[in-house]
Amino acid sequence: MKKCILFLSVICVIFFVECKRNDSTNSIVCIKGTSLNEVKYLSSVFNYSKIIQLETIDKSLIGRHINKIKKLNNKYYISYDNLALLIFDCQGKFLNKIQKIGGGPDEYVQLNDFDVFPNGDIIILDNKKLLFYSENGEFVKKISLSITGFNIKVINEENFLICASGEKYSIYLINGNADIVSKQIETNNKPVLGKSVVFFAWENDRILYQQYFSNDFLSFNTQTKNFSNINLLCNEDNILSFENVKKYQKRNGHLNFIADNPNVKVIGGIASYTDYLFFSVGDQNSGFKCYLMNTSNNKIDYLLTENIIDDISFTHTFSLLNHIVLSDSEDCFITYIYPYQIIDGLNENIKLNEQPNYQRLYSLLKDIKNIENENPILIELKR
Repeated sequence: MKKCILFLSVICVIFFVECKRNDSTNSIVCIKGTSLNEVKYLSSVFNYSKIIQLETIDKSLIGRHINKIKKLNNKYYISYDNLALLIFDCQGKFLNKIQKIGGGPDEYVQLNDFDVFPNGDIIILDNKKLLFYSENGEFVKKISLSITGFNIKVINEENFLICASGEKYSIYLINGNADIVSKQIETNNKPVLGKSVVFFAWENDRILYQQYFSNDFLSFNTQTKNFSNINLLCNEDNILSFENVKKYQKRNGHLNFIADNPNVKVIGGIASYTDYLFFSVGDQNSGFKCYLMNTSNNKIDYLLTENIIDDISFTHTFSLLNHIVLSDSEDCFITYIYPYQIIDGLNENIKLNEQPNYQRLYSLLKDIKNIENENPILIELKR
């Protein structure tokens, strides 16, 4: 039951999709357990880690439900509770906040998702509109959409990927006038679960969209603007394919195959930056294993079981991955941990008090008076 809760914690938004393949599926890489390197601590996997303490003042308070973290131009953009977007500099100092809830021309009903242009301008996705703001938070313009969107990915100034809900298709490529350029994955109103972040970087010119948490991915080439279908892993180990998702649907329309089919392997948490992909594969009976893959050669470098202690943020690997999955960065993984979680983690793992990362984090906590209300600490991880 605990594993189900952990796994489902990465799933946030409910929408309706059913896949209909349009072309052949190409396999990317196969897992071969005998060739993997299992490690004990994540500090031996990541060559680089940076700790950023976010400033905690009244205007910069972040709720417990972080939706997405993006790093660009040495700034951190953080959305939480589908309400607000906060901006911090590379040292964690608070810079700005966008929180304009309402029905006005410069307001949104719900901050479903956001992205940032290379020049620092911000785009926010409401249900059926896109709102553009300058990097200083000043409203620029609004574009109405003909579809209901929940996730967005900026391709360039004039092209955006939208993940939609309740529409005829799930993925739309639109231009700056909100015209539909392409639409992918035809739907038949079948219930499927989505995530806060659904678009993942793959090298420098591709974006991946995972169909449910199966082994089937839609790939978009940012240079050619072409879509293709791929398998991330071989299906020889009974990893769930999207074509088999409907086999596990209950009559009431909800998916509960983890409980009903405990031997079916699924791809759970997933995160990426342009050079590496971090993901978990497993089932309810045998648990989950996490893999770190180099996308330049599609080689899996490391295997980590879900119970491996992460001495960087003092949590278990699977919990760390669930946090990383919320990030959206091009040059590193970004995870986060609240100060009270650091204390709890160290109390559970006394031996980690001697780890160098403990000393780094503890130095940030020693002057905090109210640790429960403190903003999270960001941690950058890079190979």
